[in-house]
Amino acid sequence: MLSRSRRLLLDGADAPGGRAPGVVLSGYRSCPDPCHLPQAPVTLTEAAEDGAIYMVATRPATPAAVGSPGGGQPARSLKAGTLPRLAQHLLEAQTLGDTAYVPAFLATHRAFTRPIDVLQLLLDRLEEVRALEPGPPTPDVTEVRRAFASVLYSWLEGYPEDFRGVLEPGLWERLSRSLQVAAGKGSETEQQLQELLGAPAHTPEPEGEGEDEEEAEEDANPLDFLGFQAEQVAAQLTLLEADLFVRVVPYECLGSLWSRRGRRGQEGACPSVRATVRQFNRVAGAVVRSCLGPANLRPLQRARLLEKWIRVAEECRNLRNFSSLYAIISALQSSPVHRLKRTWDEISREAQRSYEELSTICSEQDNYSLSRQLLFQEGTSKPPGADPIPRRQQRRPQEQRPMGVVPYLGTFLRDLVMLDAAVKDELENGYINFEKRRKEFEVLAQLRLLQSICRNYSLQPDPAFQHWLHTLQPLPEAQSHTLSCEIEPPGEAPTPQRPLKPTLVITHCTELLSSVGNPLISWDRPSSTTGPATSPDLLLSPHSSQLLSRLAQHMKWPSVSTLDVAPEDAATSAASPSPTPGGFARTHRRSASCGSAFPSPQSGIPASDCRIIRARMGLSNGSLYKSVLVTSQEKAPAVIAKVLEKHSQDPATASQYQLVQLLPEDRELILPPTANVFYAMNSTSLDFLLRPKGPPALHSPAPSTPSRRPELSATFPKIKATGRKFTRALF
Repeated sequence: MLSRSRRLLLDGADAPGGRAPGVVLSGYRSCPDPCHLPQAPVTLTEAAEDGAIYMVATRPATPAAVGSPGGGQPARSLKAGTLPRLAQHLLEAQTLGDTAYVPAFLATHRAFTRPIDVLQLLLDRLEEVRALEPGPPTPDVTEVRRAFASVLYSWLEGYPEDFRGVLEPGLWERLSRSLQVAAGKGSETEQQLQELLGAPAHTPEPEGEGEDEEEAEEDANPLDFLGFQAEQVAAQLTLLEADLFVRVVPYECLGSLWSRRGRRGQEGACPSVRATVRQFNRVAGAVVRSCLGPANLRPLQRARLLEKWIRVAEECRNLRNFSSLYAIISALQSSPVHRLKRTWDEISREAQRSYEELSTICSEQDNYSLSRQLLFQEGTSKPPGADPIPRRQQRRPQEQRPMGVVPYLGTFLRDLVMLDAAVKDELENGYINFEKRRKEFEVLAQLRLLQSICRNYSLQPDPAFQHWLHTLQPLPEAQSHTLSCEIEPPGEAPTPQRPLKPTLVITHCTELLSSVGNPLISWDRPSSTTGPATSPDLLLSPHSSQLLSRLAQHMKWPSVSTLDVAPEDAATSAASPSPTPGGFARTHRRSASCGSAFPSPQSGIPASDCRIIRARMGLSNGSLYKSVLVTSQEKAPAVIAKVLEKHSQDPATASQYQLVQLLPEDRELILPPTANVFYAMNSTSLDFLLRPKGPPALHSPAPSTPSRRPELSATFPKIKATGRKFTRALF
């Protein structure tokens, strides 16, 4: 049942009390939000006044903006001016709409004046407008007092060192009296000022004091580094770096201040930045000292130290400690460590890939563009998986890792130094260029933001590692280079490059292996005398001797395709490099069948285990090649299924096709289903054809070659057949 008021509206009856008849509501429309209305374009003009230049931003007044506070009023931001006008603008900035002026001025004014001079100018301005006189204040005086109290509160809160023990007694009394008038007696700002009255002035600790004495007592053993876990080392480095970074005073990073640190009388300038730089150099020095270590270490042992530091760098990356990450990578890229080629050849493939990935992050390309992107993406709360550089190893889940961040401070120092050098401090008329200070403040604001995020770390100190790090004496640059040259002399012949493809060991041809096992025949040196009075060359025909020499070469060289290229003579084959004494060459050996008749290497260097091939279908539309990734664990059916999937075919029909490698001179290599494509393929070509199974196609015979010896293919059945012929020749 309708209420009485609705019935009156519907009936059109007179409302009680003689009111007008009701009206039926047929629809309504909400009033548009002024914030969502299209904004009129802003007009920027430059206005010059006595001692100042303003940038005026004017927006045409709209009906919605007229009724709002400050609607339609132009905003005036100070572009340049004299020092008195810059100090005066501190009291006018909020009224004129220049909201970013006060924090920018407080952060950058030390580049062109002293804090005590700015304070005196502010007090002079208060007396000039009679803001300190007793009596009822005018609205303008009230606004000036409020602005002065706000500026002084921000100043004391952000930069208390400007008031701690540096003000003269007369200026201190004058400031206290002005603050009582502006903010009232007993205000919070006055209490902060009174607390700083008896505080001693901040005196920076001389560089290196308290540390050199500890380092002079003892020198830690560089090899003790192997006793710490990589996660433990990264956590301790992050703890030290984070503690120093949150104490960095942002204005000490200004280019005009930091670039003068080496001048006479500026030895103690920028102490918080110097402390961060000392920590960076300490970590880099520890990396170099531990990697060089004792000169009598073998390359394989020294490679373990490099791998350990690479793992520490990975953990620093996971902890978002970019400062220690840069220190470790820069130390590994330094000349004394980078030139140790034999040591770098011994590190694992996984460590090498990780090192290259981390080096990409630390690259100076495009002014550290990649590290900046990672820094500010990970500095805020970021969902897992949004990392532009995928990490293969996540030792801890994303939610369990600390959410702090420690940037590489050198990136910001470089920006500020370049900005200071590129933009002039003053205009041609002598005005202070405050637009330059606004740009500098943008960089300092980023530092402030990262400092607030850095406080989120929750790490516990480890006295054992910190003692090792602080007592490990770094090596001077000249001594580091000398020690590096002792480890690997400059004129020493470089070690052979690691094979691009693993070596093939034939174990399936039992007849051939039984003959090779004859004590009268040397597999590694087919032309040398191994028996008491019998030479293998006397037992073999010239053709068999060449074949045995080529098979011995195949054991030491990386590719199966070496069987397809005949040596010029047997003497060339006999002069091939001999294997490592006491065993076989240190390469990654892969058997052609199940079992092996030869001892496996104990600690070989693994080679690359993947390759990209080009494959096409043997159909009417089969002229289009597709790139397919082949790994060392895949056999022919798996590769065929990949090729079918690339060509939008059903991978389930892989059994109906055969994989054929297209070789030069119109030759083909048919891979059987049991073949491992990665090891069986010929290195002379990367082109493959997927052909439906059926009767073999007729191909034109290849051009005839001199009947010097029969050509051998890289297929396993032909190797086995040749081995049987070779066995019959022996006996």
